[in-house]
Amino acid sequence: MRRIISILLSALILGAAVFFPQPADAKGILETYSLKLNKEGVEFTDEMFGSETAKCIIRYSGKKEGRILSFRVSREVAPNDAALLLSVARLKIAGYNSAGERIFFQGVQGFTFESGQSGEWLYETESLPKQVKRVTISFLGFNR
Repeated sequence: MRRIISILLSALILGAAVFFPQPADAKGILETYSLKLNKEGVEFTDEMFGSETAKCIIRYSGKKEGRILSFRVSREVAPNDAALLLSVARLKIAGYNSAGERIFFQGVQGFTFESGQSGEWLYETESLPKQVKRVTISFLGFNR
């Protein structure tokens, strides 16, 4: 009898862990990008961000425009179309100098697009230090 109760309790605990998801930041990296920066600026587009229903555009303005990184994540879901929940708990933005040393870091609060919902998220950094030659951007979260 104890063995049966023990097995049932184990199954309940396992079922609860599957049913109640962990926080988004515990899920790991959803997307990561590494961009080499130049004086003129850079634009990068991922047409299949996250659950392949969203689009991510990352722009670096370059020297003339103040060395600013901007982000735009959007998705359009047509009526009666299915789209998974897309939850980004946070972004990690790291900047590296020409020797590969990290000289800039910024954590950014994330966003959520509910299941079946369209949405748009925008963000701009402050001016990056002029020594930053490469950035790595990690979106931490999940889609289900």
